[in-house]
Amino acid sequence: MKNINKTSIISFGLMLCILMPKLELFSIPGYHQGIRYDDLFLLIGIIYILLQKKIFIHIFPGGRDYFIFFGLIFLNALFSSFMYGPVSILIALRWIEYTIFFMLLFYSSLSQKQIRYFIYFYIIVNLGASILQYYGYMGGIYSHGYIIDGVSGRISGITGGSWELPAILSLFIVPIIADKSFNVLYRLVIISLATIPVYLSGTRTGMIVYFMSVFLSVVIYYRLRILNLIMVGLLGILFVGQSRMEFVMRDNPEVPGSMNVRIGFWTEKFIEMDYIDYIFGKGLGYSGVVLDGMFARTFMDFGVLGLVLYFIYYYRLFRSYKIIGVIAILYSVSLDFFSSSKIMFSLYLSMYYLSMIEKNCLGSLGIPKKNRGSFI
Repeated sequence: MKNINKTSIISFGLMLCILMPKLELFSIPGYHQGIRYDDLFLLIGIIYILLQKKIFIHIFPGGRDYFIFFGLIFLNALFSSFMYGPVSILIALRWIEYTIFFMLLFYSSLSQKQIRYFIYFYIIVNLGASILQYYGYMGGIYSHGYIIDGVSGRISGITGGSWELPAILSLFIVPIIADKSFNVLYRLVIISLATIPVYLSGTRTGMIVYFMSVFLSVVIYYRLRILNLIMVGLLGILFVGQSRMEFVMRDNPEVPGSMNVRIGFWTEKFIEMDYIDYIFGKGLGYSGVVLDGMFARTFMDFGVLGLVLYFIYYYRLFRSYKIIGVIAILYSVSLDFFSSSKIMFSLYLSMYYLSMIEKNCLGSLGIPKKNRGSFI
């Protein structure tokens, strides 16, 4: 009974980490992100894991690679803190903290059906919030409070930003499409419901990535069929018709203004780097607490060696979850993908869901557990 209670509490806490808005409980001086509910829950969670008699290597994202990857990042942060202050260590600790969510999934009681129902609920809640925001009846709930002004133009649902909403839905829609344990009509309904908040968010990258997520999932899990192509085609037409995607239809397409701003900021940082910095970077924290563009941030802070390290680690982590990897790559071009707690929680939950689908499929084929592939 005690074990059931513990696993149920962990399951409930994990769902709240994704569902609850980013409301700060305490602020951290000099840092944009304060202490939130999920920070306290994950702190208690890692203490709980460390108190276990046995800790298996498979609970760490990437297995043994995890310790090499994050060990080098934290070591870099320690040295960088002499130049940029404690913010370097805080950034590294945040990235490590998000992985605790992954570990706790193995101590939860979450089933494939429960995760699917949670994603249903999450999509419906964001659909309702998005519609209310679009018509001006509801504001956005961000880290620093509730904001009503200007939200109707860039819909965020209950997430921390208009770009975060489609990113999470792009991740969640992959296992929903892959899960063949429920009626295909329900899958079409869920895809349709998830599409509305993505469209209303007005995020160009979000719409492109969501489209690619649906397209690749349909092709990989259901192959090329006429009905699938029609559905994906209609989705593409819908997004191209969004007002913020009009640059695609111009005779002479131009780089969006927001991307020009990013390129300008990257250039300013780049010209301050020496040749040796191209190899080793200028240290974690040089690019700031948050930088739009994970590839740019990695190069500036860790250099070419850092890019290689990132590629090796995440290639090995995503090799069984290729669509998730594609989503991460596309978002990393213009956004700080791995620094968002909600996105990382959703990414790990989607991977866990996909692993359960694969194991259940193998089980239905009569393949013994000892002959099945591991989660990582």
